[in-house]
Parts: sequence; C-alpha cells; structure tokens
Amino acid sequence: MLNKNKKGFTLVELLITIFVFTVGILGVYLIVQNLISVANYAKYRLTTIYLAQEGIEIVRNIRDTNWVEGSIWDDGLPQGSNFGVQYDSTSLMPNYGNIPLKKDANGFYVYNGTQDTPFRRNISIEKPDDHTLIVTVEVNWSDKFSPTVIKSKLYNWIPR
Repeated sequence: MLNKNKKGFTLVELLITIFVFTVGILGVYLIVQNLISVANYAKYRLTTIYLAQEGIEIVRNIRDTNWVEGSIWDDGLPQGSNFGVQYDSTSLMPNYGNIPLKKDANGFYVYNGTQDTPFRRNISIEKPDDHTLIVTVEVNWSDKFSPTVIKSKLYNWIPR
C-alpha cells in the first residue's frame, strides 16, 4: 500500500532544482568573466595613458637638457612622426613608432627588453613657429578602443 503522506522530492522537482542551480552558477561565472575583462581593459588603458604621458615628459626632458647644456632648445627634436623614446632617451629615435615596446628586467618599457607587450608608442612633432613644439604621443594596443592620444605644447621660454 502506498503512503501519500510521505514527504520527498519527485523527479520533476529534482530536475527543476538542478536547472535553477545550474543557471545560477552560470550567471555567476559570466559576471566574474565580465569583471575580469573590464579589469584587464582598465589595466591596459591606464598603462597606455602612463606611456603617453611618459613620452611627453621625455620630450620635455630633452628640451630642458638642451637648455642646461647650452644647446639649441629643440636640438634632437625634429619635426615629423614615427619617433620613439624610452625613459633614458637623449633624443628621439626615428622609425620606432610602430615597434612594440618590451619590458626590461626592471619593469621599464623599452625597445630592447625581453618581455613582449602589446603597446606601441608613436611620437609626432609639429613646429608651427620657431618657439613652439606641438608634441603628440599616440599609444596603441590591440583593442577596439585603442589608441590613447595626448597632445602638449612645449615652448622656448628661454630665448637666446
């Protein structure tokens, strides 16, 4: 004789429970995957901003070094594009704008490092007059939101 008062799960209730649990786990997995993707994008975007700013600062440092050494203020800063620089540059490096940056053993972004990176830095310089440089630094990486572009004007504020 069958006892109808026994409590328990039927096969249908068990299948529905497994389905709901699976959908919940899948939802959490997709959210975590999306968060990781957003975090990687933010990391790359921040790195490109820093690399672009570093390019501007290095060009500014070349100009300032020229003043300190008594050279012409824009020596080593020719008009044109497709230039590269790295943290220890004393002048622009022609035809380096499309070469990928690498990391060296100290974590600096250079062209002769050992660890590959997805970043390329291209520096362009315009000279609208004898006392002004317009420096444009473009950093690319393989992303649909690339490139990051920063522009700055540098002046010869110590004319000789």
